[in-house]
Amino acid sequence: MFSVMLLNHPVFVHYYSHKFVRLRCRCDSHNLNFFCQFNMTMFLRKDPSTHVRVIDVDDCPPHDVEHEIPSYPVYYDPLYYPKYHDAVFATSDSFCAWLQTTLPSHCRSCFVCPPPPATTSVEAASSDVIVRLGHETLLLPKSHFEASTYSHCSIFKQMAILAPHISLVSVLSRDPVWLAHPLSTHAENLSALSAPVLRVAAEAIGCPRSITRVKDRSVQFLLQDFAQRLSEIRVVPDDLLSRRQSATVPPGCLKTRATFIAADIQSVYGDQ
Repeated sequence: MFSVMLLNHPVFVHYYSHKFVRLRCRCDSHNLNFFCQFNMTMFLRKDPSTHVRVIDVDDCPPHDVEHEIPSYPVYYDPLYYPKYHDAVFATSDSFCAWLQTTLPSHCRSCFVCPPPPATTSVEAASSDVIVRLGHETLLLPKSHFEASTYSHCSIFKQMAILAPHISLVSVLSRDPVWLAHPLSTHAENLSALSAPVLRVAAEAIGCPRSITRVKDRSVQFLLQDFAQRLSEIRVVPDDLLSRRQSATVPPGCLKTRATFIAADIQSVYGDQ
């Protein structure tokens, strides 16, 4: 709530959304109260996203139980609940600052998009939004972001179209995307597997059976081993990686850095 002056009377903003602002004016000397509302210009009039997403149950609010919206930021994402995030879409500066921060974090959690670029900048130009990721620049209309079908992945898909030199071979010549994911993500993925599958994988790399009897201990053992292997793989040159016996790529597959790494990891832990 904030106040302004209207005809020498204090006016308080009682409530606002991306559709209107409602004012309450009070004059104590005349015991005056009245309400009015007027349209508020927003930089973006975002429609709630219809893009399918899967989020952890701990990030979801309790069903039919009163709760605080700020306590569940993942669930009440601005793309899906824009009505609770007017400050994000109110001005060009607020939207660009939010998008510039959100895109790199999206890359870290998305299994489809590439790793976060070295530099990310977003700025508004009239009715368009300019997105710069690394050396690539993309000009998108505001309507692109307002649509209910918008997702952050669409920006990186557009970048791939504008940069035809980014071929499948060039992408696979780099470290795979999941190599940059935090260990917490790998821990969640391992926890989703059954105890027998984890037991086989852990025992394959020398984990004692006394540990594999407990699922959580199998996860921790695998995670520690996986973290050590990743730190080694990151510094192995392509020529040495291709000569590792554990990095045998199946016939018919492209022989690139990404496929060698995938083959190496699969040979150690199995298909799961």
